[in-house]
Amino acid sequence: MNIYPIQTTFTSGILSPRFWSRSDLPQYRSGLKDSDNMIVTRHGPMESRSGTVFMEDLGDNYARPFPFQLIPNNVTGEAFTAIATEDGRLIVNGASGALFQDDLVNTSFSIDLTGWTRLFTSGKSTVTWSSGSALLTPEPVVNGAIAGVSQQVTVAAGTENEDRLVSFVTESITPNIPATMRISIGSTIGAGDLFEQDFIAIDSAEINFNPSGL
Repeated sequence: MNIYPIQTTFTSGILSPRFWSRSDLPQYRSGLKDSDNMIVTRHGPMESRSGTVFMEDLGDNYARPFPFQLIPNNVTGEAFTAIATEDGRLIVNGASGALFQDDLVNTSFSIDLTGWTRLFTSGKSTVTWSSGSALLTPEPVVNGAIAGVSQQVTVAAGTENEDRLVSFVTESITPNIPATMRISIGSTIGAGDLFEQDFIAIDSAEINFNPSGL
């Protein structure tokens, strides 16, 4: 006759087969032979494992997740995943979604021009990609067609009034007089209404701007 004793704690988790006959041990009375889709709480009982949740779209980017805890001995459900992506981003995911995420896609051009639109490439101007850089070649005459890239993003709800930081590095690859670069940041209704400034192509800079509710 089978006997099924009442067990109220499972804190010892799944036991090794070597413990299956060790009824003299306290772990025997708080352990399991096997468990599927269940999680043992720190208080002893078990609960059903939560289903999967969509957290992040990484596109064609290669990434590697690293599980970690923000504080020691935190309870079940408070573990986080840090995702290191091929293009140098670090994304921390929690139960409510991404805690940090770049607004732009492919910020370092390390995987080609994915997500970017090529602008004003008529005539002799071109936009190409090579080894992690966007190569902008304007038409080599005065007032010729310029070359550029643009990307439209949707600001996450609740962050419309948070400061943003955009940093960029440019380098001239010809000995000629460096071209002027224009950085424009704006809303869909205002073009460069948030920020617009001209720079020499060999400049590097950081830009702080705020969508101001747009």
